Amino acid sequence: MKSLRGGGVRCRGNLQGGFTLVELLVVVAIIAVLIGLLLPAVQSAREAGRRIQCGNNVRQIATAMIHHDEAHGSFPCGRPSGLQPANVKYTGGNQHGNWITGPNALCNIFYELELSAYGKWVEDTMLWQFCSSDDLEHGAGGKMTCNGNDPYDPINIVNRTPTVYKCPSAEQIVTSVNGLSADGNTYIALDPVSAKGNYAVSWGSGTYMECYNNHTLAGAFGYVQLSGWDTHPDNDQRVHDENRTTADGWLMGYGQGTRNAHIRDGASNTLMVSEVVGIQSPRDGRGAWVTDLTGGALFTAKTGPNSSVNDQIPICDKTWPASDIMRCTEDQDNNTGNWAAARSRHVRGVNAAMCDGSTKFIANDIDLATWQAMATRDGGEAFTPP
Repeated sequence: MKSLRGGGVRCRGNLQGGFTLVELLVVVAIIAVLIGLLLPAVQSAREAGRRIQCGNNVRQIATAMIHHDEAHGSFPCGRPSGLQPANVKYTGGNQHGNWITGPNALCNIFYELELSAYGKWVEDTMLWQFCSSDDLEHGAGGKMTCNGNDPYDPINIVNRTPTVYKCPSAEQIVTSVNGLSADGNTYIALDPVSAKGNYAVSWGSGTYMECYNNHTLAGAFGYVQLSGWDTHPDNDQRVHDENRTTADGWLMGYGQGTRNAHIRDGASNTLMVSEVVGIQSPRDGRGAWVTDLTGGALFTAKTGPNSSVNDQIPICDKTWPASDIMRCTEDQDNNTGNWAAARSRHVRGVNAAMCDGSTKFIANDIDLATWQAMATRDGGEAFTPP
């Protein structure tokens, strides 16, 4: 009997498929190209989100300013002061002659921002202290000696920046300083603790003092000589009264800031708030929101948004690289010729709010004359905001 043998095609057992090295490299290269194409889109989307959040912060600040106006009859003062008229130019701390100065506009809207602990800190400190820029870091838990030896309170508001004052696109900075440079020489600097933020109010279209001396250059916020400065018991900037027992709100400047009637160019045409950028240096005042320095709590439109022209400010880190847009010139002549541009870490522009509360994104290449017209409240310019 014949045995039957299987015919046809024999099957190979245990055959294993796979990529060759060349094929694997091709796949990896394709994935790398796709990632390279996707990353810019992802980063762009993230920055768009951060820019929107930044714009929301600007809107909240503007809304708080308007609520302050409704509650007190004016916007908060840019710088409420009880100084003698000849000392208008003095800004910063009391060591520079700025003895009797209340909180700047950003430090005067904490209640409207629903930051009651911050608001009470400012009010209590102004009861016992005299210069907001110099004194808020000392603490407000009770009467203070005002003799220059008060300790820096570790929980004071100057240690931290409210979230609404931080742009998510910008680097977050807290500076500290021991008052000495590396070579042992003293230098002008911020106080031992000074947190930084990213928003400032519009001072006008010129330098700090030009905006004070010329109403056509003045912005929505400015220097305010408090009513009764010449008769108030604290009007002498050389004297600290350590026996005060009552608060009259005088240094807060309630109701003495810019009113709607002062904004003759129209609220929708007049800048209120925009962005600023600080650097990680205690020798530079930009971004220090508690101060009344150009580049700190205020900016001017002498130069355009994110201008390539260097800022000229009272406290400037002159060691910053010359190639960096944040390079500055220091002018310690009591702020007379100082200016600081609106600046951001966004691509192509800055967020800004107008005095009616509307917000805009202003391109860096905006016509300078238009930008300056937006920054004045009574300039009489005929223009259409972008």
